[in-house]
Amino acid sequence: MSMAFADFAYLRWVTGEADPERAWEKYFTDTQIHVRKSLDQILGSFHLEEWDRAKELAGAVEVFCLPSDAVESRVFENPGEATGYLIGIALLPVQIAAEIAWGMQTVHPRYPEAFPSDWDAGESRELLDFTIAEYVRSLETPSHGPLPQSTIRTLEMESPSQWPNGMRPSDCRAAATVFAIAHELAHIQHGHLLPGGTAPNGRLFKAESASHLGLSDETNEELAADAATFVTCYNLLMSSWLRTTTPPAKGTAERHEYEREFRVRALHSVHRATEACQAYHTALCILGLVAWRRGENEKADRLLSAAMRSPYVQLYIQREREGRYAEELGPFMWTERDVEQRKAHDSWRIHFCESVLPEVWSSLGLQQPDTAPDIVPAEMFTTGMRQGLAADTLKELEDLLAERTAALGNDHRDVLDARHELAHRHGEAGDAAGAAGAYAQLAVDAERLLGADHVDTLAFRNNHATWLSDAGDGTEALAILEALLPDLDRVLGPAHAATIAARTNLSLVREKVRQRKATDGGRSEQESQQGQSAASYARSSSGESVRHSRDESMLHEPPSDAASRAARCAELLDALARELGADHPKVLQHRPELIRALADAGDLGGAVAACVDLLVDLSRTLGANHHDTLQARNILAQLRGWSGDNASAANAYATLLPDVERALGPTHPLALASRHNLAVSRGLAGDAAGAVVMLGQSLASTLRALGTDHPQTLTARFHLAWMRGMAGDLAGAVAALDEVLADQQRVLGRQHPATLETAKQLAAWLKN
Repeated sequence: MSMAFADFAYLRWVTGEADPERAWEKYFTDTQIHVRKSLDQILGSFHLEEWDRAKELAGAVEVFCLPSDAVESRVFENPGEATGYLIGIALLPVQIAAEIAWGMQTVHPRYPEAFPSDWDAGESRELLDFTIAEYVRSLETPSHGPLPQSTIRTLEMESPSQWPNGMRPSDCRAAATVFAIAHELAHIQHGHLLPGGTAPNGRLFKAESASHLGLSDETNEELAADAATFVTCYNLLMSSWLRTTTPPAKGTAERHEYEREFRVRALHSVHRATEACQAYHTALCILGLVAWRRGENEKADRLLSAAMRSPYVQLYIQREREGRYAEELGPFMWTERDVEQRKAHDSWRIHFCESVLPEVWSSLGLQQPDTAPDIVPAEMFTTGMRQGLAADTLKELEDLLAERTAALGNDHRDVLDARHELAHRHGEAGDAAGAAGAYAQLAVDAERLLGADHVDTLAFRNNHATWLSDAGDGTEALAILEALLPDLDRVLGPAHAATIAARTNLSLVREKVRQRKATDGGRSEQESQQGQSAASYARSSSGESVRHSRDESMLHEPPSDAASRAARCAELLDALARELGADHPKVLQHRPELIRALADAGDLGGAVAACVDLLVDLSRTLGANHHDTLQARNILAQLRGWSGDNASAANAYATLLPDVERALGPTHPLALASRHNLAVSRGLAGDAAGAVVMLGQSLASTLRALGTDHPQTLTARFHLAWMRGMAGDLAGAVAALDEVLADQQRVLGRQHPATLETAKQLAAWLKN
């Protein structure tokens, strides 16, 4: 490679060598051999049917690390006489991504038992913050010296054999390098660089799904490259073990051990490929914010747009793991540990970008623009989007089921698996009744073929109830779940994930049944009072739209029933804490259920105390900016309002709102709910005129985020209309309530609790 291509100011910075030739030689030696080896390994991991293509690429593609401070990798047409491409890898994203992947492994390890006995998550998080902050400082002040010493390299030199194979610090660096190369190689393979040429598989989502998601063709192609990169990373990491291992003869003890090790290696490979993907997107996010601070808006937009693709890619990875990999390698994919690790990664990214990064800039005396880009994706996968994506695969699953049934017969286990996948996908596509019917028959057949206590039989019974409830038959779903729970307790135990899921499912179905009974039976005289009715509606409808929302029917549950539910929640939490530990995510996730049950039973003091305790534990285990911590603060503010202290509730929401907007973004459902609840609380505390102004602003944000017909938008319109009446604008309140009522009848139905509540309020204002 010609030295004329190099940026010697950068080479002096990155190597610490003042002499240009020595700087170039050191850089080339440290980078070129490694990336060429990585490219050869990638091509060597191609499946046999792609071997001709691999050999073609081997002769037409070269890879090198860009000898400049570039933060975006590129593909060049080969400038020489030979046809082909040059892949220029930007080194900084690779280095930062590797440090993040390893750092997150130490902050929230998948396998804590593999770490030393003196491992400390708090210290690991501080070290990760410091390491990435040092990279940012070097980027902002490149003349001050070379890049910081790599934590990964330091650990490898100090304890090269401490970590199990596949989980070493250097494995994170190798995976990050492979990810960067494979992404650009995917573009070459898909033909994106050829004029007017896009291969048939050059887009990740089909046209209908892309339209649902609002994806442009360009973004869809980038997503295809991201997805192909994950597959390439997995193939490489897995094949590196397969090529060096000879399978023993079938039926031998050695063969059993080989297959066990194969599954372990496969799991590690998928984990590393997933972590490399998430870490690389986070590195691009950090580099994008650095570019944004410098005023390099075009570069910042490209990097941040690439970083925001991560949720889509994670959705694809989930499907690959649940489908192809789980089928080939066993049902170990997408476990609770996966979910917890991704949550921890997202929490750290927000923490670093929103807290640590500004501190770095401040310490360097650098100016920050007033408004920061939103680094947290909005709620992308709404019900309609998921239905569109699920419908894409229905025909493929139906064809697969027909093929398996013809080849294997109705009672083969693989046929049951295909029926299960098809039933679930029907439900995701919006056909709840069809999914319920399919699971009902699956439960019967599984009991006949596998036994009544087989875990799949139990799961099919739970799924049958779930989709029955979604289809509107809550009474039958309730009967199924009440019969299922004793079997789950007996077979799997009360702390098993399936038992917990069914118990939660039972609670939700009970509430749906109560809601229907309450709708049919009307309201109590006490609720007909205007002020109490508005306050109760605020309690039921102004919480976050999906998680921890308060069902309208819970207002009509007798206190004795709520007290029984609270006792059951406390019993379950005690059992979970004994089995899993008090700080286990499952325990923390179920504690809000106890808080709500206590509140419904009339024990607001106990609910507040339990919520304060939960908030302390969430802040300690997850951090102050974690979604669940912020949600606990939201619940605590709600409790203060339900107790009648609206001024205290308003103050709590006023403190909460800026923290939610900073951590989750201004359009996150919790931000919308907090903004709305703040306005309602101020109005109930006496500032009706100020509440009208705030509710108008809140409604505008809700409309932009959710659209005109979303239930939360209708709720916001109801409260704005009601508050206008409280502020003295009787005519405006009546006109607005009349419009809301018409839309609620159209969207929710005439017998929906919210529709009935609006009709009652309209009648009350008309009397005035």
